[in-house]
Amino acid sequence: MPIKKALTLFLLLSPVLVLGQLSNRQIRNLTAFSKIYGYVQYFHPSDENKLEIWEGVAINGSKAMLKVSNDDELIGELRKIFLPIAPTIKITLTGQKESFDIDKLKPNIPGGYKEISWQHLGFNLYSGILERPYKSIRLNRTPLVGNDRNIQLPLTGAYDVSGYRGLKYDFSLTTRVNKKDGEPAELKIVNGKDSIELKTNLPEIHHFTGTINSSAELIAFELATDPNIPVSIDKPVFKIIDGDRSFSPHEILNTTQKTTAKLTKITFEIIDPNYALYSQKLKFGEYLDKEIVKGISFVMPLVLLGNKSSTFPIATNKVNDHTDLNYNKISAFEHEELRIADVIMLWNILRHSFPYMDDVKIDQERLLAEILQEASLAKTHTTYIKVIERMCSFYNDAHMFISIMGMEPYYTLPISLIRADHKIVVKEVSDKRLMDSIFPGDIIVKVNGIPVGKRVDTLIQYASGSKQKKDLLVLNRLFNGKKNEKIEVTVLRHGDTRKVAIERTKVSEDYTPGNAGYLQKGNGWVAPDIYYFDLTRNSLTDQNFKLLKTARSIVFDLRGYVFDQTISTDLIPALTRDTIRTVRFFNPKILYPDLEHLSFHPGPEIYFPDIKNRLTQQVIFLTNASAMSASESLLGLIKDFKLGIIVGDATAGTNGDVDIAYLPGNLIVYFSGMLVKNSDGSKHHLKGVLPDIYISQSRNSVEKREDLVLKKALQVIRKRWSSLK
Repeated sequence: MPIKKALTLFLLLSPVLVLGQLSNRQIRNLTAFSKIYGYVQYFHPSDENKLEIWEGVAINGSKAMLKVSNDDELIGELRKIFLPIAPTIKITLTGQKESFDIDKLKPNIPGGYKEISWQHLGFNLYSGILERPYKSIRLNRTPLVGNDRNIQLPLTGAYDVSGYRGLKYDFSLTTRVNKKDGEPAELKIVNGKDSIELKTNLPEIHHFTGTINSSAELIAFELATDPNIPVSIDKPVFKIIDGDRSFSPHEILNTTQKTTAKLTKITFEIIDPNYALYSQKLKFGEYLDKEIVKGISFVMPLVLLGNKSSTFPIATNKVNDHTDLNYNKISAFEHEELRIADVIMLWNILRHSFPYMDDVKIDQERLLAEILQEASLAKTHTTYIKVIERMCSFYNDAHMFISIMGMEPYYTLPISLIRADHKIVVKEVSDKRLMDSIFPGDIIVKVNGIPVGKRVDTLIQYASGSKQKKDLLVLNRLFNGKKNEKIEVTVLRHGDTRKVAIERTKVSEDYTPGNAGYLQKGNGWVAPDIYYFDLTRNSLTDQNFKLLKTARSIVFDLRGYVFDQTISTDLIPALTRDTIRTVRFFNPKILYPDLEHLSFHPGPEIYFPDIKNRLTQQVIFLTNASAMSASESLLGLIKDFKLGIIVGDATAGTNGDVDIAYLPGNLIVYFSGMLVKNSDGSKHHLKGVLPDIYISQSRNSVEKREDLVLKKALQVIRKRWSSLK
């Protein structure tokens, strides 16, 4: 056979490997690394497990996995990466697996040791947003952030230190533990290194020193403490040290007075070493035993013993978390190891904390392999963000919002769309230059020659959420692309097809209120005795309530996100005659990996009737899939307790507080961290709040600028009035 033909036949019969594509060997390596990475980061309780190491470990580990050529080498590399963080883990060939030996976790010298283990209430991803309800702590260890019961108390007024910049200062205070049998507390400066233990029941004076910043103007000292901790603080003294002399600067007691000077607060925090998130905890001797990939086993204790200075045993080698890669700029996504590291970090966060994993219809290991492969091939941030969007689409979570800081926004056409009569229809035309070529009510047929249905099928692969929410996202993204680029849109109008070339001039947004455009109305009387109030653009004040009381019937428009996130606390008491008690929000209590043995911390709600603002008249709510999260909190109560009639379409089916993952390369991913149900315990996620009366816009109503949803609400009201006669 000629050489050329033989080579051709070989290529046809051989598996095709795209240039740059990950091999099966590399996928196996990365899968093993990924699993151990999550197990150790979130569940191994050693002191060596520090927050600041994990980005470097992910990047360096990903790079190392690409070079490993066999299982023996893989095991050696995994040990090299993780033993300096978790010296008690065992990584072996499955046939050589060592049995778990609890005695090896016990120090030779007893005394002073406590059990150290993780407790998670959701995952605290340390995004810097303290109001998130998610917490992660190691029991019997000082938490990275204070507990959620802390209150802020001033220790001093403000001191003008603008004339003492660069000088040393000494701040002293007197403490006393007010409980003889109490465990010692720890006093520390938040974001600082100074800390002391408070053990005695007698008054003690403690000194903290520092340097006045070169730009400091005013300084004040405050205390963050849990009122339940039995410690008293007294006699704070602030002194400037200038050579051999020290003195107290003038104290401004009224720090609320207007001033242009910048105020810097130095915060002390009382830490209770016995602080726990909930009563359940792991027991010494519990361990993890997993086959991370076929043929390789992983064993890890979930509880360690530790004293004041360290957990046992202490690691002997240094963690390799240093990387020369500057991953805080957008060009960092050109590096394969960064793209892979982000996928691994995000996959683990969701694998161990996402509360709706039952609604993820793909095997997690298969998903990881697919996305790693795509991430490896995505050479720029613009292609890479599509990979992350596709990954997130499998989680069916409309809270999932992905961005890269510094990335240019997408642009779209100066028209908006709506789904009407099962068609994609032009709703608004915002560029006057297009007024003679494209019109509200026109049906979109093709985009750049591609049938619109095919375009939708492509885009749906990158949208996360319920079916109804994905449809809205696709409508907003249908024309997305580069700024000022022209695209050809084929439209159908009254049987005639025409092609229109339109330039992308408008910044694209994923969220558009359902009552935007011609459907937007100001608050007011839409018919005699019927008052319309838009909750997506207004909050309810006492004055508003007085006006609403004068109406015979009220229409609340909630086709979109509520203007006031606390609206439920104002409106529900005004609508109910009885006290409402319900539990809909559940924070995951995570003790074990892979969401095993998962339980939830309930968030009870209670609403007392508000006699002052009581609304006794008929109330109608308008809604659709653009209503999500806080809007659904309100509408869920309306539906569950029959406080009004809901007209329109199903809401988005996504509620609960978000968690936020900040990943290398300034990639930011939001997701639902909390489980939400209906008041009767039934499913809310993906289903949403279902209307009592279904109605949506038609192509004809869009063309004629009619609001069929509002029109239906008015019909319902008038029908009820007629029945009362």
